[in-house]
Amino acid sequence: MKLFITAFVFVMCAFQSAAASFNDDFIKVGAISTRIADVNGLKLQGTNLEGRKQFGHWFGLMQWSQQADSLSETAFYDATVDESDYINEPFKLTFDFNRYSVGLGRYVSLSEQTQLDFSALYGKMVFKLSLNEFAERNQTNTLNLNIQLRHFITAQIELNAGLSYERFSDDFADNSLVYRLGAEYYFAQSWSLSVYFRNVGSASFSSEALSVSANNDKEDYYRDLALMLGYRF
Repeated sequence: MKLFITAFVFVMCAFQSAAASFNDDFIKVGAISTRIADVNGLKLQGTNLEGRKQFGHWFGLMQWSQQADSLSETAFYDATVDESDYINEPFKLTFDFNRYSVGLGRYVSLSEQTQLDFSALYGKMVFKLSLNEFAERNQTNTLNLNIQLRHFITAQIELNAGLSYERFSDDFADNSLVYRLGAEYYFAQSWSLSVYFRNVGSASFSSEALSVSANNDKEDYYRDLALMLGYRF
């Protein structure tokens, strides 16, 4: 009985010790899902990893994600000049999407509960596609300029929102404005659970394979939804 009471008090103290604190020394790992408007039915699932290390008012950061999905459809097209015959051809599209970046940032403390982050990240974005016998691999260097507002609404719950400009080094995709919304729950002294939504507007990917399943009726974008487990050290 005494052992149970001791363990209970320890757990309660650990949970109550999670208070409003902008500790930028952390690593997070979790699941990420991405939807690309250019392609019907494609929903990329995978793993997401993030880390930050603080140096005074400066911090270093890294991000990495690896995702994949595939879809199968049948293409209908006219095979004759007089339009009297049609061919049904099945095809399978496989899409691998990898991203990684490193960067540097600086924060400004507005109050004990509110902080403003400025950061710049340089990285690479790679996607690989296969369409039946056809294969394609594209990559581009990326530059992200970010501003993010973080605010504790309680001692354990943080809300954050950010705006970014995402620039690509070539015609891989259009340069885009990005917005991000997120929340983080600090359920113990060193542990947290976070979720974020990220929307990249006007992101029309240049790809011959993607054009087979292109959805031209929708606005171009890709959207991320991630759920992360974080450890602060």
